Amino acid sequence: MQKPYLTLSVEADYVPYEVFVNGGFVSTDLTGWAGAETTAINPFVRSGSNQIAVLLYPWHPQPEAAPSFEPRAHLSLHVRVRDLSLPDAPELAVTSLRFEGSKLDDAALSAPGELNGISVGALRVERVDFDGKLLLSFDLGLSLPFPEWAFLRSQPAAPAYTLSEAEIEPHYTRLLSAYENIWQLLSAKAVDELMPLFAERSREIDIAMYRSEGTTQAKLRESLASAVHDETRSLAPIRPEEGAWKYDVGPSGTLLRLSDGAQSSAIIRFPEKADPRASIGYNIAFRVQGDQLVVAR
Repeated sequence: MQKPYLTLSVEADYVPYEVFVNGGFVSTDLTGWAGAETTAINPFVRSGSNQIAVLLYPWHPQPEAAPSFEPRAHLSLHVRVRDLSLPDAPELAVTSLRFEGSKLDDAALSAPGELNGISVGALRVERVDFDGKLLLSFDLGLSLPFPEWAFLRSQPAAPAYTLSEAEIEPHYTRLLSAYENIWQLLSAKAVDELMPLFAERSREIDIAMYRSEGTTQAKLRESLASAVHDETRSLAPIRPEEGAWKYDVGPSGTLLRLSDGAQSSAIIRFPEKADPRASIGYNIAFRVQGDQLVVAR
């Protein structure tokens, strides 16, 4: 394929979950209720081996007990691909994963057919922390026409589910400070000063999504400028009124972010003054480079 375009779809019910591709969050629903989502994953994948991982949360966590899931729990994940260089190219199934709460030992991974340059590894199932979370993961081999992304070469961080609250605290504080830097520039309406922080992210997304150079950065600048000057909206506080934002670091530790609520909403957001539920959000993830945090996605 000249321009492979990969998507990942998730359908789930009775099971909270998070889905990662090479450590990047691509789909999250911690409510456990029925839902479905499809996400383009080109900005997270590379030529060679890619880790697809699903973290499953028990409906009623039982510390130090065996994993216990609602018997009605089910989740299905599908990776598909089509060639954007061909206008009428069909979408092809790459692989599918199935999980059922009543059959914990029967999680299954299937590869519907042979596709050139694509291989699917074996499914791994492991319990990852004290309250019975399960991590399902497999490797997806791909041949892609773009380079390895910078975040895949960065220093890995420990996955959040491997750390205690006390261990998370210094990492959380450092990460929140990086968000506060962005928030301060937005508060001052200094969009032009802010844009260099997103240069790497925008350049890589242009490549991943087959866009002309500068397209993503220009669209982001336009969106941010519109948000900061919109009199009907206000920039939400960067510190939560109570508690803390959720500290999100996936299995491979390549991307770090903070999020809010069961749908992992962005903490950089502009809610409407008349209806705060109507919000424009900017999900931002960082990578570790030495003692610096760099915006990566």
